[in-house]
Amino acid sequence: MVTAIVFFAILGLFFLVRWYDREKRGSFMTWHRSGNLWELEPQKTPFSEALGTLIGNAGGIYLSVVLMLTFVGIEPPARITVGTMELEPLASAAILLAAIQPVLLGLTQGIRKRARF
Repeated sequence: MVTAIVFFAILGLFFLVRWYDREKRGSFMTWHRSGNLWELEPQKTPFSEALGTLIGNAGGIYLSVVLMLTFVGIEPPARITVGTMELEPLASAAILLAAIQPVLLGLTQGIRKRARF
């Protein structure tokens, strides 16, 4: 009973705010942009691109390691406990390797540039 009262109170509040907004701004369609209302352009940020690259690389590493272990016949542990967290070791290692890989690549390129004079 209490759930129904809370639900209808929230629903009523929603319609009240919508009615007030409509009265304040005019008709419902005037304050929306013309055209398709659901057509939005995604905005790429450096963080989103870096996160997508990290997840993509980690996924590739994870699949490669799983296929290699399956081929060899090694059964990795399902979960490991670190403090109070339980982690999947292959996924954790894949994310760690994907995060460290650009640093190691930069170090090796820097060493090669200095060695060539």
